[in-house]
Amino acid sequence: GRRLADYAFFPLFPALERVVAGVTGLAAVDAGLVVSAVSSVAAAAGIYQVGARLHDARTGLVLVCLWSSVPVAGVTSMAYTEALFTALAAWCLVAVLADQLVAALVSAARPRVDSTLRAAFGGPVLAAAVAPLGLVGYLAFVRWDGARSYVDVTRGWDNSTDGGRAFAAWVWHLLVTRPAVGALLVAGLLLLAAAVWHTRRYPWPVVAFTVVAVLVSFSTSHYFGSRPRYLLPVFTLLLWPSTGL
Repeated sequence: GRRLADYAFFPLFPALERVVAGVTGLAAVDAGLVVSAVSSVAAAAGIYQVGARLHDARTGLVLVCLWSSVPVAGVTSMAYTEALFTALAAWCLVAVLADQLVAALVSAARPRVDSTLRAAFGGPVLAAAVAPLGLVGYLAFVRWDGARSYVDVTRGWDNSTDGGRAFAAWVWHLLVTRPAVGALLVAGLLLLAAAVWHTRRYPWPVVAFTVVAVLVSFSTSHYFGSRPRYLLPVFTLLLWPSTGL
C-alpha cells in the first residue's frame, strides 16, 4: 500500500533502457537485459585494462575472470545497474591512470591564459569541479510529493545512509545468535580489510576509489543482501588474488 517514487534510482540506466526499447521495439525489461549485456562486455574490457596497466596482461585477464565469476556477478545478466556502473568506474580509472581526462582536452582547446591561472584552474581542478555536477544536479532536481527531497525518497525505500549502524547491528546479531555464521562473516570481513589494505601499494586514484566505494557499500541502512551487489563494481578488491593466480 505504500507509494514509492522511482526517483530513488539514478536516471542513466532507465534512460538507456528507453533508448534501446525505442530503437529495437523490445519491452523495457528486455532492453534492460541488452544494456546489462553490453555493459558487462565494456566492464570486462575496462577491468582488463586496469589490471594490465597496474601489472601485466595475465593479471588483467585473471582479474576479469574473478570479477565475472563471483556469485553476485549473476546480476550482470539481469536488468540491474551493476554492470553499467562497473563499466563506468573501470574506464574512469583507465582514463585517470593514463592521464587522458576530458578536462585535459578542454584545457588544451580554450584560449591561452596566464600560466599561473592555467596552473591553478586547468586540468585536474577543472575535472574535479565538473565530475560531481551530474550527481549534485540530480539530487537537487528530485522533488516528489510536494517538497520531499531525494533523501526522503530513498528513506521511503528503507535505503538511507546511516554511517554503518545497520550493518554493525546485523553483524552483532549474527555473532550473538549464530556464532558459526558470525565467525565466517568476521573472517570474510578480515579478508575484505586485507584486500583494501593491499590497494595502498597502487596509485592514489585506485586507493581512493576502493576505500570510498567500500565505505559507501557498508554505510547504507538497506538489507544486507544488497551489499554484495554494491561491492561488485569494486573490482579493485580482486587485484590481490589476481596477482597470485
